Amino acid sequence: MVTTPVTKLTFEEYLTYDDGSGFHYELVDGRLELMNPPTIEHFLIVEFLATLFKAEIQRLSLPWLTFRETGTRTGRNKSRLTDLCVVSRTRRKNQTM
Repeated sequence: MVTTPVTKLTFEEYLTYDDGSGFHYELVDGRLELMNPPTIEHFLIVEFLATLFKAEIQRLSLPWLTFRETGTRTGRNKSRLTDLCVVSRTRRKNQTM
C-alpha cells in the first residue's frame, strides 16, 4: 500500500521527495497525486513523437534537447510530469531538473 504525506509539500520539498516506492507523483496544490502508469499505446505515441522531434532538431541544427517525464513547475506548489518536453540548451543550463 502506498501512502502519501498528509501535510502539504512545497515545490522544493517535492523536488527531493522519495517514499522509496518507485512510483511517480505530481504536485497539485501542495498534495502528491500518484501517476497512473502509461498504456503501451501511450508509450508508443511518445516514442514516435520523440523520434520525430530529435530528427528535426538534428536536421535543423537547433540548440534544443528532448526529455521525458521531466517535472515542470506549473505554479507555486504545483508540478506536472511531462510525457515529452523540448527545451533549449540555454534554458536547461539555467534550470535544475
